[in-house]
Amino acid sequence: MSRLPRPRPSAASRSKNAGKTSPPRKGRALKRAAFTIVLVTCLAVLYSVYWVMMADRTRAAFLDWAANLRSEGYEVRFDSVGLAGFPRHIVLTVIRPVIRAPDDAISWGWETDRAVANIAPWRPGHVNIDAPGNQALVVRLPDRAPLAFRGTAGELVAELDFFRSGLAGVSMRVAGLDLATANRRGSLTIERGQYEASRLFPEQPDHRTPVFDLRLSTAGLGLPDALAMPLGTRVESLEVLASVLGPVPEGPLRQSLEVWRDTGGTVELRRLALVYEPLVVGAHGTLALDGEMQPAGNLTARIEGFFETVDMLRDRGLIRSRDATTAKMVLGVLARPGQNGGRLSLSIPVTLQDRQLFAGPVPLARFPSISWP
Repeated sequence: MSRLPRPRPSAASRSKNAGKTSPPRKGRALKRAAFTIVLVTCLAVLYSVYWVMMADRTRAAFLDWAANLRSEGYEVRFDSVGLAGFPRHIVLTVIRPVIRAPDDAISWGWETDRAVANIAPWRPGHVNIDAPGNQALVVRLPDRAPLAFRGTAGELVAELDFFRSGLAGVSMRVAGLDLATANRRGSLTIERGQYEASRLFPEQPDHRTPVFDLRLSTAGLGLPDALAMPLGTRVESLEVLASVLGPVPEGPLRQSLEVWRDTGGTVELRRLALVYEPLVVGAHGTLALDGEMQPAGNLTARIEGFFETVDMLRDRGLIRSRDATTAKMVLGVLARPGQNGGRLSLSIPVTLQDRQLFAGPVPLARFPSISWP
């Protein structure tokens, strides 16, 4: 006897039973979406709170910095301080900032229309300060009347890096700087400049240990007539790479430098490249401070345009004719044709001692004394 086939469940019955055995996919998707929304909302609230806290700390740090400078005799003032930039950055805008150093042998003052500090919340130790536009600068050098400049800067950017609760590095970019003196008889110009100072953190530094690295590069530097530069007011380019060896203690500048000098501190000049027509110099060596707190050093230099430079110094009355003739006679035997048959060049030791500059055995110039503040 044959078996009868079992009846198949209808489509409605299958759908009803399936609903009893597994949750609907739509419900699971809604739960995931709700969880994601809650998580994103919580993170957004937490980040907003963090941003507000960091912004308040930034403003407080700026006000503390200004107060500390005032306590040291600086003049610091501004019209207003604003905060913006949420959510990507913390932007601190200072309107009409003015800062002036205390009156001393060397003093200065600076003001501009607006300075903007930009900080990424995830990188609070790095501060970018942008202050292009109108600039006013006052510089006072020893035994000279103050020089006051006004003008503009196409680019003026400073970057500060903080480490271990202190300033670890400063970098500044300048381009299109054009400042004129009040009487329009001189100007300070920089076509392009990059200036960096980095603090190193050696564990147990001694007088042979680098503690600072310095990098300076300037193109198209124009200086005011009042500085009485020996070869004119135009320096085509200047590049300096140097390291400060030996720890420099905190405190007043002169006292700190005296301790640094007495413990064997020096400056290792790795590269000096100067184009100051007709003079072209490439040099390296060591600098230090002597017993009178004046610069001293020994360099090895390659010089082009030496003879033209001596003639210019003689014509301007900066060296005597007899000294100029002696320098050209003594050093002339050491001159060699430059690269590709160019100008004659000299490879000679250059010494700075007792404020006197020597090229080989020949004295060239005497520098004024530096009065450290």
